[in-house]
Amino acid sequence: MAGKIRVAVVGGAFAELHIQGFKCCHEFEVVSICRRQKHLAEQTARKYNIERHGTDFDEIIRSSDIDVVSLAVPHHLHYPMTLKAFDKGKHVICEKPLGLNVREAEEMIRRAEEKRLIHQIVFNWRFVPAFFHMKELIEEGEIGSVYHISFNWLGSGRRDKDAPFTWRFSQAEAGYGALGDTGVHGIDLIHWMAGDFKKVISHMGVFVSEHKGTGGGYKRTEVEDSCSFLGELAGGAQVIFHVSSVASCKSVIRLEIHGDKGVLGARLFPRDDDWNGKLYGGKGVMDLRKEILLPERLKCVPMPLPKEYSPRALFFTRFAEKLVIPIQTRQQFSPNFYDGLKAQKVLQALTDSYQQQRWQFLAY
Repeated sequence: MAGKIRVAVVGGAFAELHIQGFKCCHEFEVVSICRRQKHLAEQTARKYNIERHGTDFDEIIRSSDIDVVSLAVPHHLHYPMTLKAFDKGKHVICEKPLGLNVREAEEMIRRAEEKRLIHQIVFNWRFVPAFFHMKELIEEGEIGSVYHISFNWLGSGRRDKDAPFTWRFSQAEAGYGALGDTGVHGIDLIHWMAGDFKKVISHMGVFVSEHKGTGGGYKRTEVEDSCSFLGELAGGAQVIFHVSSVASCKSVIRLEIHGDKGVLGARLFPRDDDWNGKLYGGKGVMDLRKEILLPERLKCVPMPLPKEYSPRALFFTRFAEKLVIPIQTRQQFSPNFYDGLKAQKVLQALTDSYQQQRWQFLAY
């Protein structure tokens, strides 16, 4: 592939992070934006100086000068839009979770492999410096064999019942609540750092049972706003996991991994624009008070960007940078749809576990 990789970005709010991330990666060029409402498509195109805009997804993917489609759309659209893009010969970058269920995720992979196209899922939290360096240290044997893992991501985004009811509260459109918003990232981080799940048992809750509808009344919340679960990995490590979008705190992410030689703990405060995070512990360390300095090569150093750009776009850029050679050479890179399918199977197992009130065993 000669020249820049040409991208069509599809979606609204999160799509802007995709656009900003691609614009920070000089190998990519965003040539088209697609949104459901014409005036919003025009507005986004003007804001980022994008050549074309529109509301017709089918028309956009017919363009011969588009190499990649980047999807930041409601979850129920991942499956049909991905299949359409593959059928037009476009590589696809898709937000998480990959689909609404395992069947959709498997068909998306089958179609990608049939067309021999690159498929990536936006598990970009892997590129947060604290998490990335944690992975490096684990691979170097810093903490030895993994015994215990604790992950929690607590936030307050769904706490206000007077906030508008959106697609994220709909079972048909979102599929999952807190698990699909944040939990799926934690599941991927555990897969990536420590291996596959063997079994899980879950508990879910809906603490804010309704949100304000467009007609002035309230609509019932159809998906969980909190989920906790116990798990065991294939290697025997125990997992304690909790995500909530109705906690009484700013968003905070914590991941601890204990081994036979030491412990590592990462902490991140996204609502305070903390996109590097902090890492603690190490080999022979018995607590998490000792800070491990992050390598300068990993840090999200502020760049001379327009003021409307989010610091969060910087590790989307790191994700995009890793895609350049795979897209140019058609050699698949992780995180891809196979990683998305693995996470989807855990999401399904957690749902089944809660409904059946028993352990669920994973088969990857």
